[in-house]
Amino acid sequence: MPARAVQSRLRLSLVGLAAVLLVLAFPPFDLGCLALVALVPWLNGLEECSARTAWWRGYAIGLLFFAGTMWWLVHVTLVGLVILVAALALYFAAFSLFATWQLRQPLSCRSLLLAATLASTWTFLEWLRGTLLSGLGWNLLAHTQWHSPLVQIADLIGAYGVSWLVVFVNVAVWQAWRRRCWRPAAAVGLVLALVVGYGVVRRAAVERALARSPVVRVALLQGNIPQSQKWDVGFLESIMQRYDALTRQAAQAGAQLIIWPETAVPALANTPEFQAWLGHLSREVKIPLLVGAPWGAGESATRLMNSALLVTPDGRVADRYDKMHLVPFGEFIPGEAWWPGLGRVRDWLPIGEFTPGTRATVFDVPTAPPLSLSTLICFEDLFPAISRMMVRHGARLLVTITNDAWFGQTAAPIQHAQASTLRAIESRVWMLRAANTGWTGAIDPAGRIVAREQVWVPGVVVAPVALAPLGPTLYTRLGDWWLLLCAACLLLPYLILIKYKS
Repeated sequence: MPARAVQSRLRLSLVGLAAVLLVLAFPPFDLGCLALVALVPWLNGLEECSARTAWWRGYAIGLLFFAGTMWWLVHVTLVGLVILVAALALYFAAFSLFATWQLRQPLSCRSLLLAATLASTWTFLEWLRGTLLSGLGWNLLAHTQWHSPLVQIADLIGAYGVSWLVVFVNVAVWQAWRRRCWRPAAAVGLVLALVVGYGVVRRAAVERALARSPVVRVALLQGNIPQSQKWDVGFLESIMQRYDALTRQAAQAGAQLIIWPETAVPALANTPEFQAWLGHLSREVKIPLLVGAPWGAGESATRLMNSALLVTPDGRVADRYDKMHLVPFGEFIPGEAWWPGLGRVRDWLPIGEFTPGTRATVFDVPTAPPLSLSTLICFEDLFPAISRMMVRHGARLLVTITNDAWFGQTAAPIQHAQASTLRAIESRVWMLRAANTGWTGAIDPAGRIVAREQVWVPGVVVAPVALAPLGPTLYTRLGDWWLLLCAACLLLPYLILIKYKS
């Protein structure tokens, strides 16, 4: 076999190896350390290849990665899975194309500028993936570090900054190995030592603050209602009985606040019957309830909202949050407002018809001491800007209520919980998660899992939430400022190239 053919096959195998390493870095395998070297074979497979070949190799890695980590979407829609994977793989193709161009530049390959530039490129592409067309920031590279000391730096640079760090390490490791140069290896060692050192010190400080703070006992209910029954009014009575029993169980366990998951009961929460039942239950247990439920708004309740209600111990609905960031093709059809005929898609696909909320609600819960919290519904915890907005409005605790029963017994709920961990660390607040089924538990401001319910069973988690005055983090104050540094880093190679050619 000719040497060129052998080399081509070797590079293709490296492309497959990169995809496998990336898949293994995420749940259910959860080998996050592999993410620090997963891009090394990818970069090696891009040397001396054309732009077209680089594009297709990157696209192939994207297809394998997103299909390998998000295959569980087939439980909802096979067509949607195919379209989504094909679209998300374009971001990997774009990175591959840019990396190939950058590898050809005479200066950057001999310096750490290449590592910083490619890390900035990846970071911008992740940000675009989480922003464009409603966005889907699922399975960012930062999420692989949710158990690592590296993730603690998210309170300075956010999740996108942690992804930058992971890619920087990958490129520098590749340079050290491929170029047989000690300088990138030394730089990686220094950067990792500084970041790990910061993580250890910062986490210890947060843990000390939590240990000497007053505690509120919060119960998280997991009804474990099968998706086939979730919206069937024929199961309304049995579902209400289950949440009635779980609520009383939580009260007996000493809970001071009880949280239900997203759309816990298949009934509109603004109907007199539903509110009478909720009011009676809250008065009996004498505990505030935070309840996920659909809400009919407008005249004759024609607009459907995905909401969270705070019910006080006197049986009154004190406040309501309406989900602001809806799931495209799940809770609404993009463009339907301008082209009503698109609504016919619902004849073939299970797509809801919800209206987005417009207000970032901070619930003032009458516990002792009082709680100020905000609710994120479903996949809203994937978006750092939403959580940051809630905290800047005064929330000192975040709650994600969700229904992951859509995806069956897969890794989807764990991948979802990874994003929640980043939100807790970024703003140094508690993140409590109540899922219909999936991942129900409590994550403290240090990113530790404090309490968790078993998966796929009904149950109650009572978490001791320590209210430490940790104050606003740099990320809370400035947001994704790291992206500005990435922009500067991307501009620098062009300036160097211009000067070099002149």
